Amino acid sequence: MIPKKDIVNCKWKPALMAGVWITSCLLLLFLYCLPFHYQQSPFATALSSGTQHPVFSHECYRNSATKIQNNCCRLHKYSLADIVTCSEGFANSSAISTPGNGRRYPGMNNERDWKTEGLHWVLVGDSRMRQLFTDLAARLSPARALYRVMDLKSGKWKPSKNLLPLLLGETGPLHSNAEVYLPDAPLRITFYWDPVLEYLPGLLRGWGDTAPLPSILVVNSGLHWIVESAEAFATGGRGVAAAPFSRAISRLVPELDRLSADTPVVFQLIDHVQESRNTAKLQQVQSNINIDYYNDILTKAVAGTNITLWSSTVCLSDLYIQECTENPYLHDSQKLWMCQDGVHVGYVMVIHYVRMLLNFVCNRVLGLGRGFC
Repeated sequence: MIPKKDIVNCKWKPALMAGVWITSCLLLLFLYCLPFHYQQSPFATALSSGTQHPVFSHECYRNSATKIQNNCCRLHKYSLADIVTCSEGFANSSAISTPGNGRRYPGMNNERDWKTEGLHWVLVGDSRMRQLFTDLAARLSPARALYRVMDLKSGKWKPSKNLLPLLLGETGPLHSNAEVYLPDAPLRITFYWDPVLEYLPGLLRGWGDTAPLPSILVVNSGLHWIVESAEAFATGGRGVAAAPFSRAISRLVPELDRLSADTPVVFQLIDHVQESRNTAKLQQVQSNINIDYYNDILTKAVAGTNITLWSSTVCLSDLYIQECTENPYLHDSQKLWMCQDGVHVGYVMVIHYVRMLLNFVCNRVLGLGRGFC
């Protein structure tokens, strides 16, 4: 047992028994069962411009001694109907912008893009980004959603009726691109498997040229860079090991910033890991101190740009890790808790990550009013 403590301004006393009671529930049912409470705060208009947004800032998740709570603004709990309404709203809106910056995003409301593509969310990154896509795909599954997976060797999309089991790793991890499409909205969400962001530059060049702009781009990277740098870390230290990552991000950020003039771009920081489950080879390089070093590189790289930094998941991952430290065998078939997985948080936390994302994209469209994020 480790003492409860304030971790990066986040405090949590998780309702552990509630998590155990619902392990027999389906993931979709759980989305609407979790009894977390959100409270309105006088800071509802804070941190709403530039690279800061109250949904994504770790500064807004503090003083929450018993619940996960955003103290800057209210988070709406999205139903499937809300997501459909959000998607339809973009078709009828003449000016969609993120809160506080007053800019229009053609990728979100361009009439040509809507008729040919609908609302198109793009998620690019590693297995943690795949978890966000998995939760979104699960939310859409009751609405006659269509799924497909790309054969990376041929570059061709193939229909998939069993995408969710693939995403949940029931037959091994899915290291491929995947997509879910909801014709009735219409809404398309694409996940690109790109853990070191080697394919993202090509996507950026194509958007607006040969392909319509995405409605929103969410990116993460870092953990694979860290693992692959183990030898360089052992021989040259942290700075030498992280240098290739730093150079790659420095080249990528200007391209992302250019896209952000037309489409919201969100860069998610690297969640912490359960260090006790690291292999001997990764004990030092995959430490949370080293992860913070990479997160610092990302934070400095996007400073002064229009890229939105998503930092709140780091402190929430600490809260999840703390519970797993005290209950190391906490695990269930629905993967709400995955304490034996040292790298990924369980879906009990991923649900909250996706809730943040939905609030960022859809709150203005739903017209929820003052106080909401």
